[in-house]
Amino acid sequence: MTGDSIGTAQVRWEVARGWGIAELTTDELDVRAQTSFVHYGQAVFEGLRVYFHDVGEVGAFRLYDHHRRLCASARRMALPEPPWEVFFAAVCLFVDAHRAALTKSGDSLYLRPVLLATTETLGITAPITDAVLVVTGLVNFNHMGTDGDGLTIHVERELRRAWPGGGGTAKCAGNYGLARSGQARAQVVGCDDALWLSPSGTVTELSSMNFFAVRDGQLVVPEADDLVLSGITRDSVITLAEDLGISVVNKELPIEELLADLTEGRVSEMFATGTASGVVPIAALCDGDDAYPAAGSTALAKQLAGLLTEIQAGRAADTYGWITLLPNSALTGTVEFRADYTVYGYAHSPYQYLRPSVLVRLAQQAAADGLIAATGTGLDHGSRSWVVRRNVVRNWRTTPCVTHVTAVRTIVGIGSCWLESLTEFFADGRKLDGTVRAFWVQLDAETQRPLSLPDVLVQRCATTGIPTELMWRSALKRLFKDASLESPPQRTVGLRHADFDALGHVNNAIYFDFIDHLSGEGDEIVMEYELPTDINVTELTVSSTESASGLVFAMSSIGNGRPHVRGLVRRG
Repeated sequence: MTGDSIGTAQVRWEVARGWGIAELTTDELDVRAQTSFVHYGQAVFEGLRVYFHDVGEVGAFRLYDHHRRLCASARRMALPEPPWEVFFAAVCLFVDAHRAALTKSGDSLYLRPVLLATTETLGITAPITDAVLVVTGLVNFNHMGTDGDGLTIHVERELRRAWPGGGGTAKCAGNYGLARSGQARAQVVGCDDALWLSPSGTVTELSSMNFFAVRDGQLVVPEADDLVLSGITRDSVITLAEDLGISVVNKELPIEELLADLTEGRVSEMFATGTASGVVPIAALCDGDDAYPAAGSTALAKQLAGLLTEIQAGRAADTYGWITLLPNSALTGTVEFRADYTVYGYAHSPYQYLRPSVLVRLAQQAAADGLIAATGTGLDHGSRSWVVRRNVVRNWRTTPCVTHVTAVRTIVGIGSCWLESLTEFFADGRKLDGTVRAFWVQLDAETQRPLSLPDVLVQRCATTGIPTELMWRSALKRLFKDASLESPPQRTVGLRHADFDALGHVNNAIYFDFIDHLSGEGDEIVMEYELPTDINVTELTVSSTESASGLVFAMSSIGNGRPHVRGLVRRG
């Protein structure tokens, strides 16, 4: 284990005032004897990594997913959920203060955001009124790497780390406290860690890593349920394996079945995954006095580890949208815009998925405030007006916004305003070759709490021009009125939802714009919808017309309810 402690960033929460401002502090935490988490374990955490990419440039791996999982854990433990802008500001503040520790390719910061209930009470039923989000970390921390043939894992048959209906899917402190006894028992018999089983005897996970086995050429993964943490590295490895053409099987894996397969030589290799350790080979399982080695191969584990590390370190193209480049307030520069390409600009107001015109608008505002140099000429925003206020971008006009823009590789970071772009993010009207992000972090004049508009503006697209699922999933999930819809249809393409009240239309009209330059040649775009049984629609009209921005779909209904629009589907 390596790593040097480097202080913390903290944000406090009070039920009456909400979240405060992130502040840099020492390693010390002011905790009183009657603090709630000391007695009742109301503490959840995440482990994430930030990697050196280039001089002055660092990237966090799957930061959005870590925030989402932290919030899910907080809900399970009845803790306040830190909003994205609070989480992001704390992470940026911590990384910004310690990025000097990242000097070369391969260097990383291991970050540990932890959320603690700090209400001073001994009452188990007392509500949580105070909490603190603490971001701490270590430099080049490696929890359980191995330079040998792999780990030796003890099969823990007596103790249980998690149970049905418990907190196995949450990263709460108690889960890992329970795991310490199993780790200690493993070390007594000369093993590195414990493999935990369910009450029915199926494999769940190691103490802090997910388990994988390669059996008969297939990658077998214990199914993620309420006993298994849905690891972010686990998900990344599954995605990489599938893209290599490897069959991945998520299933219940009885320990007796696994041991029999090892005995018969059907398991070529085993490995474990986790943020703190990466991808680590497992040489053998030990069950009592018996050892069950794998066939001896570590080829797939090493291949997946290499692919993952290359993406994390910025040495390979991030085609999955996993990397979030973090702003550097110490850098200054100029944003240059030229009339080279045409981009249709829209904003998904509640969802923070913003298109390049917003980047231009933010740059213009920063220039007007004297923060950066003028943005130059060649900008055409038509008659559209953009308003940035309190973490909300609203589009007040319905006419198309055409922005002619080229972004050069530059970083702007003055005070609390950051804009960042990568060269050649548009190669033509259909293909995307880069990533554009905007970070707008400022303090609300009244509350002095951080506001931000951080998110991926444009994700890489395939040569067909269809955006990746990641780009639209969050925006579309709540766009549809059907709250039971877990995720948008897999074939859904780019949409913009216009508020029908603002448009001045009635009769429950729903309008969508299909972004023309994202469609393929000869594709048919259709609207999919359904009529719930509990509404009475006497007349339903669906139509489509062409506009400067592409196809405009309109659905109007007369009755006591609104159809559930499931999306626009591209049929080529």
